[in-house]
Amino acid sequence: MKKALILMLLVFSASLSNSQDRTAPITKVDWKEIGKFSRSHPDSIKVLITRMLRKQIDTTLSYRERLTAYVGQTYLSKAGSADLLLMDYNDSVSNKNYDGALRTALQAVKIYPLSLEANTDVLKMILLQIKDSTRKSDYTVEDLRYYYRITMRIMNTIAASGDGSKENPFAVISVGDEYDFMRNYLNIENGNQYLVGGTTPCDKFDVKEKSKYYQADDIYFDITRVLEMEKEMFER
Repeated sequence: MKKALILMLLVFSASLSNSQDRTAPITKVDWKEIGKFSRSHPDSIKVLITRMLRKQIDTTLSYRERLTAYVGQTYLSKAGSADLLLMDYNDSVSNKNYDGALRTALQAVKIYPLSLEANTDVLKMILLQIKDSTRKSDYTVEDLRYYYRITMRIMNTIAASGDGSKENPFAVISVGDEYDFMRNYLNIENGNQYLVGGTTPCDKFDVKEKSKYYQADDIYFDITRVLEMEKEMFER
């Protein structure tokens, strides 16, 4: 039964069509409004995050509330604190210290509970631990299923913010979220990356390999909050 559930999750990861919500209309992110609300009502942001993290999806949450939680979480901690942990995560993975990588990813999730990159890293490391037949895992398939649900909720939330065009870029809070969204949600392989300035600063990627989920030649991500946090880091 355990092996069957793991296989099922792997199949889901390869083909996410059953979990994607593509019926939602585009909900543009109002960065200034979310920033203002997050600074004045941090407890309200925490409540929205908690609702996003429930085991069973909260169907009463609107996409505007989801996006407020996703962006608003970045105002509850020092800018860059999770990024440093995710750099340590990559070092641990390179050194095949997977237990250390998992601990670091879980620390990053505590800082940014709705970070797509951090939750995806936790999911991957728990899967590795469960698959390792030489040891007893500290986690169960139910833990794996939980983090899978959370990553899908985050990706559906990002998807609701745009369509990847220059006019309607997807809104993200980190570069890592861009890559995980392209790879795990759209199933595309990106090519060159460009920084596009203007009223809405964007990361633009050439689409090297398209999928049935994304057919355009390029894809845009609104990185307004990413640049704001970089500025905050340098000003400290």
